[in-house]
Amino acid sequence: MSRQQSAALACSGKGRLYPPFTASRAARFKGSKDPMLATIKKLMKSWLAAGILGLLVVSMAFLGLGTDPFAMLGGNLGTWVIKAGPNEVSAPEFKTLFDRMKKGAEEQYQRPISYEDAVKAGMEKQALEELMNTEALSAMFTKLGLTASDAQVDEAMKQHLSQYPGLFDEITGELNQQAFAGLLNDNGLTPAQYRKALGGSIVEAQFFGAMTGGLKVPRIYSALQGAFALEERDVDYFVITPASVGAIAPPTDAEMQAFLKENAAQLMRPEMRVLQVVRFSAEDFKGKVAADPAEVQKRFDFRKDSLSSPETRSFVQIPVKNAGQAATVADRLK
Repeated sequence: MSRQQSAALACSGKGRLYPPFTASRAARFKGSKDPMLATIKKLMKSWLAAGILGLLVVSMAFLGLGTDPFAMLGGNLGTWVIKAGPNEVSAPEFKTLFDRMKKGAEEQYQRPISYEDAVKAGMEKQALEELMNTEALSAMFTKLGLTASDAQVDEAMKQHLSQYPGLFDEITGELNQQAFAGLLNDNGLTPAQYRKALGGSIVEAQFFGAMTGGLKVPRIYSALQGAFALEERDVDYFVITPASVGAIAPPTDAEMQAFLKENAAQLMRPEMRVLQVVRFSAEDFKGKVAADPAEVQKRFDFRKDSLSSPETRSFVQIPVKNAGQAATVADRLK
């Protein structure tokens, strides 16, 4: 495969561009479409992918990359989220990819998406799976000595960035480094990470192209696809206009009553009542209403019988035998 073919394959959607760009920066360059590469999701979900991944796992075991998911529990914990051979993905790098996927979903659905909703939708699992596949393949390719040359990466980079109008000078054809840096910054990438992603795309495209290039689809599948593509349907129709129906006599009262009775449930609504409640409190009027003293006196005179009770007196009678005892009692009561 030539250098131009490798670059074209890496940028055609058959390879993997990891991590992908979001469309926010691309929207600033009018006339551009979203050029992000659609990896090989359909292939990875097929029965062929199961066999290929099985071979990869066996190869990784023989090559010493390790396949034990619990190896990190042996006491050699690091700051990485994913480790495949010499490749490590740190927590900030994982968060960058997760935020990029979340931002892309927000642009697609035209609404903000919280981290809680993103996790409920399984976005973190999708990001983790993407990183695992990419780093595992990258580690295996490195172990096998499969790398893309700088010339191949430069060619792929030129073809990929050419899909963003405004990144290249119209006269000199040179890359606008400021616009390029802004595009990478919007997507949380460095130039080194971007070149590494393109190099991985080229190697992956060549690797899977070599593995699947000799496969032939059974003719029955081609026949089914051709029959589906060439299938035709015949439709006959005719148009009815008000003029073709003729004049329609207005309905009689009996017909109207019968129609109303038959469709009473759809034409009638339950009777409704509107209730308004107003709450008054003395606190609402305190200090706002001036009372007329004459009116207050008039109201008091009218209600004083109900607001007061008659004055009463009580006495205690102490019987004595003579005037001396009476004088003594009187002195004690003083």
